Amino acid sequence: MSTITPPPPAVEVSDVQGLVARSYARLQHAAYVAATFDNGDGGSVRARQWVGELAGAVTPAARRSSDVAGDGQALNLAFTSDGVRALGLPEDAVATFSREFQEGMAERQHRSRALGDTGDMDPEAWRWGGPNNAPVHAMLFLFADGAARLEELLAAEGARASAHGVTLAEPLGSVMLPNDKEHFGFHDGIAQPRITGLGGGDG
Repeated sequence: MSTITPPPPAVEVSDVQGLVARSYARLQHAAYVAATFDNGDGGSVRARQWVGELAGAVTPAARRSSDVAGDGQALNLAFTSDGVRALGLPEDAVATFSREFQEGMAERQHRSRALGDTGDMDPEAWRWGGPNNAPVHAMLFLFADGAARLEELLAAEGARASAHGVTLAEPLGSVMLPNDKEHFGFHDGIAQPRITGLGGGDG
């Protein structure tokens, strides 16, 4: 009796963010920016407008790495549990996410100890994301093929956020380490798992 292997599931790559499936290795300048929504009257409406406007700027997985390199820039967006709540996601929907996502990185009971965030690394001392800072509702991931283009991208996104009452924190910059090493000392890109339904690839 023969076994029929089902085809891989179809993934709507136009509705998946690029970082899930692609590498931006050719865009060697990057900045990561925390965003905080306005908690005042109408804040959630303005935040949703910001997200709606950003949706057209997000780099989708449908764009191959060579295409993204030709664009010279990429943008992806992530949310915290506080962020999806602030956007109006019902609590029963938030409850479907993992415990780690719901509790956040600065959870005091056990998360800080498990991650080694104690002493000088205690969340109390963090510049953003800790209990003494404004809440982080979202993170912008910005990539560019040069320092000047990255600065232009940061300025454009700063203006977009400000227009919708969203406050961007000081960007966390990045550097390229020698010999394509990542920050733990391993050769970057040594493990590139292929995700069923995304095809393979071009990195």
